[in-house]
Amino acid sequence: MIKAVALMAALSASFAALHTAPSDASALNAKCLLVMDGVTRLDDRCSFTSNGETDSFSDERLLVVCPDGRPVQTSDCFGYQMRVARNGVYGFLQREGSAARLCWNTGNMRNAQACFDGLIQKGDCWQSIASRSLGRGTMHKLKFCAWDD
Repeated sequence: MIKAVALMAALSASFAALHTAPSDASALNAKCLLVMDGVTRLDDRCSFTSNGETDSFSDERLLVVCPDGRPVQTSDCFGYQMRVARNGVYGFLQREGSAARLCWNTGNMRNAQACFDGLIQKGDCWQSIASRSLGRGTMHKLKFCAWDD
């Protein structure tokens, strides 16, 4: 069983690793489900990594490129020059005691900026009936699950 948790500090360190062209199928090692306010955002095989209390997930579809059109790993450009060439979902989940915080990229952003507190673990899932959006204060219903593939 994979338990989902993440750390915001990992955003910077993981930026380049998550913004690659799709990897081979062996990187898709889990099944992930992300549902927000009743809308399924991810329900597919995913790349899932765990590092202690920090886990991350990605559908490996997001492609971020520099102005020359090449992926950021093979071209030199600054963050403000980067653009999303292909949408994809990735995020992090961080356990904080008996609750968790989920941050994700909303499917079309370079950074996992949409963060929500107050998720509670139920089996392989973390969910919340009313999770507060950090920075905006709006409430959302969230569910994130990850299973071994």
